[in-house]
Order: sequence, then C-alpha cells, then structure tokens
Amino acid sequence: MAQQNAEQELQNMTYSNNTDFNVFITTMRNKLSCANALGATITDENFRIIILNALPPSWDLVVAALYGDVSATEAISWLETWYTRISRHRAPHIRQSHIAL
Repeated sequence: MAQQNAEQELQNMTYSNNTDFNVFITTMRNKLSCANALGATITDENFRIIILNALPPSWDLVVAALYGDVSATEAISWLETWYTRISRHRAPHIRQSHIAL
C-alpha cells in the first residue's frame, strides 16, 4: 500500500510556472527514490514521461521534442535550460543608479 501511495504521489505532481523548476525536479527525484525504495520499479523512461506530463501547456514546445529517445537525465537537462531561458524574461529588471560626480 505504501508503495502504491508513493507512486501515485509522484504521478500526481504538477509544475506551475510560478514555482522554481529546480525545486520541482529535486522534489520529483526525491519522490522517485522514495517510491523505488518502497519496492516500485519506475524505469528511467517512465520517470521521464511522468515529468513531461507534469508540465503545463506553456512548456509544450520543448516537451514535444523530449518524448523521443532521450533519458530522464537528458530531458531534465533540456528542461532546466528552457527554465533558465524563460525565467530570465520573467525576472524584474534591476535599474542601476548613476551618480553624477
């Protein structure tokens, strides 16, 4: 029963654009480890699909390319790169003060 709950908890995870993607991936990896420690046999391919399915529609452009023949680690690397790129555009711009001397 604990194994099934751990697997279900992993599969029910969803990512929201307003959260830190790196924290999300760390949480997903922790839940994977927990589920497998309880006897689940979640394969690399299954883990990749779980991650991709957890992402919102705004990520579809990058997600579509990752349903192919890539490992979970490779997919996560691509997704982290995507997150870095899109989060740069969301960060508030910091204005520098200029002091005339």
